[in-house]
Amino acid sequence: MLGVYHNGFKVAKHGLKNTVRSILIVAVLVAGYKLAQSRTVALAKVAIVTSIKRLSVLFTVIVGEELFHEKNLLRKSIACVIMLVGTLLIVF
Repeated sequence: MLGVYHNGFKVAKHGLKNTVRSILIVAVLVAGYKLAQSRTVALAKVAIVTSIKRLSVLFTVIVGEELFHEKNLLRKSIACVIMLVGTLLIVF
């Protein structure tokens, strides 16, 4: 759509030049995260690793509120904590 209506190919090329570094950093971090997770699963119990991994949901809710100005942060945070506690109860 950008290419058709707003000469978007030049805009996309310019935008890509400005964001290549950020994209590469995120790609390296995600690859490292996946490698660390696979190594952790090999060393520890899968259920414990999964429950710790799901802790990222709580951080995502908090960061999402800051970035996107979402409402009901307290309610969403409490719901995440309840889900995490439920997961821990199942594990232990």
